[in-house]
Amino acid sequence: MSSTTLTGPTSNIFSLEKDVLTNLNNFNSLYANYVNCTLKKSTTTTSCPSSAVSLETVNYAYDATKNSIAALQTALGSLSPTNGGPTPSQYDASYNAIMGQYEKMVKNRVEIDTKLRELNNINGASSDFYEKQYISTAYTKILLTVLATTAAYYVFMKLRK
Repeated sequence: MSSTTLTGPTSNIFSLEKDVLTNLNNFNSLYANYVNCTLKKSTTTTSCPSSAVSLETVNYAYDATKNSIAALQTALGSLSPTNGGPTPSQYDASYNAIMGQYEKMVKNRVEIDTKLRELNNINGASSDFYEKQYISTAYTKILLTVLATTAAYYVFMKLRK
């Protein structure tokens, strides 16, 4: 796996962030030792370092943390906005247009699904229109058959006399 190295202002921000975290962890450990070992006069000497942590050391770590935070804030503030990106109003307009298209697509999808279910007769889905048309066609055939049979019977009976 190849490692990629970042260049430009982004890599600087990442290194500054790493410095902030390092300085903050250092300050926290020094302050905890100062409070536990110097101020509270801890009875357990295993948790305290051999040399006592002085207030000046804690203040130096605090100043280093403040300076690294300030450097990170300055670097973040100096980032230029993206060029060519949408403004918030353009973004909102685009979002609303996309959501409108989505609503139309959902409606069309429901219609298409219904039509495909009718076409493929899935789950017994059929339109009332097609059922009525089928039934009316069947009744029309029966009626025409009765009419043709009656007409044929009438013609043969008239010819017979």
